[in-house]
Amino acid sequence: MKKYAASFGLVTLAATIACNGDGSAPRVTNPTPLATVGASTNVSIRPSIITAQAVNQPSCPLVPPFVGSLGVDIQAVDFPLSLSRVQMTFIDSAGLSAPTVTLPAPVLTRQFGSTLVEARSGRTFTFTFPFGCNTRRTGQLVVVIVINDRDGQDTKEILVPVR
Repeated sequence: MKKYAASFGLVTLAATIACNGDGSAPRVTNPTPLATVGASTNVSIRPSIITAQAVNQPSCPLVPPFVGSLGVDIQAVDFPLSLSRVQMTFIDSAGLSAPTVTLPAPVLTRQFGSTLVEARSGRTFTFTFPFGCNTRRTGQLVVVIVINDRDGQDTKEILVPVR
């Protein structure tokens, strides 16, 4: 019986070496996931630097002294998705923060009619944000974009200089 066990072990070892070719340990491979949240989405902001525009007759807090405009470009690669929320916070060059502006799905739908981005297509959503009450004119805008796709939600945060 020992003779057969030793022979079986030797045959198994030889087969393993023959299969790998170099005598190394067998490589374990895992399946590649079909898609992960966010893997099929490209998000960018245009322009790459936002220009602060002065507002005529500002009256804080209702009408801040500056306004900036940006486009959120969303590219759906593999499957459709929808823009769920956009949040913008201006932080001036001294570190002071303006109140955060949050646009949830119902507001986005009213503004754009639909927030759907079809598979293998792109769409630009244009926003204007007011700022400057108790902050300087220059700084950066923190834009948080929440997208829903078939696998759930994906959140992207993009920092854009404001000059």
